[in-house]
Amino acid sequence: MSSTVLELKNITKRFSNLVALSNVSFDLREGETHALVGENGAGKSTLMRILAGVYDGYDGEFWLDGKQVHFHTPKEALKAGIGMIHQELSTMSVLTVAENLFLGRQPLTRFGTVDWKTMQRVAQDELEKLGFPEINVMLPLGNYSLGIQQVVEVLRVMLSGAKVLIMDEPTSRSRLRK
Repeated sequence: MSSTVLELKNITKRFSNLVALSNVSFDLREGETHALVGENGAGKSTLMRILAGVYDGYDGEFWLDGKQVHFHTPKEALKAGIGMIHQELSTMSVLTVAENLFLGRQPLTRFGTVDWKTMQRVAQDELEKLGFPEINVMLPLGNYSLGIQQVVEVLRVMLSGAKVLIMDEPTSRSRLRK
């Protein structure tokens, strides 16, 4: 039996007089995949944003690896191992694939400059592990299809150390229109 990675107990989120979530409980065990399904306005994105530290003003309990937590920023959530891919891609099409994979976390040399060779090697190795050896990590990401851009975004969150990956509407039409 796998262990519980995270648990939400009686989460309630209000925006002024609007109750977006009311006493929602949810748990995630190691190795599980969940899909939140419901109508627009049902609170799916609100719940995901609480998990990812985007929203911090809520009632209820949030437990991660057996410890109660309350994230105030996405950076805090990511540091604890929770990464989110938002509905709109956050990649930069003019940057290379490797630069996008390490955006904000570039490896440095002992002199404090970006270690381009390490960044490109690790990027290529990780894409090959995922089954994408044909991607040239030195080309701008904008040269690639939307599907490849999504792969890069997912891999970026995985490389950040996230053990919980949240995807907000990964098949939404706003992504497919580009």
